[in-house]
Amino acid sequence: MVCHIPPKPSTPYEIGVTSSTITFGWDDRSSNETGFNIYRWDGAAVDFVYLDRTAVNVHRYTDRNLTCDAQQWYKITAFNDSGESAQTGWLEARTAACSHTAVYLPLVLK
Repeated sequence: MVCHIPPKPSTPYEIGVTSSTITFGWDDRSSNETGFNIYRWDGAAVDFVYLDRTAVNVHRYTDRNLTCDAQQWYKITAFNDSGESAQTGWLEARTAACSHTAVYLPLVLK
């Protein structure tokens, strides 16, 4: 049986963010993938770099341990034993703003 390279998934879309995570999803457009590769660019590197992979039919991912108020870009590919699909369009997402804890000092009256 000939196995073909799977078609690329849809462009990823944001599901939610916290100050240290970005969760995103994509539409699975293939029926023959083994999983999906996740690529990330943080604006500092030259290009997108491999981040992680998911199992077959998993079409949601949470990027963890990010810094607050950090911009990230993501692309996805589908893969199987025959190869890897083209990369999707990119998702641009930003973690939530940093929260600052107020420090209250006692007022000393003279």
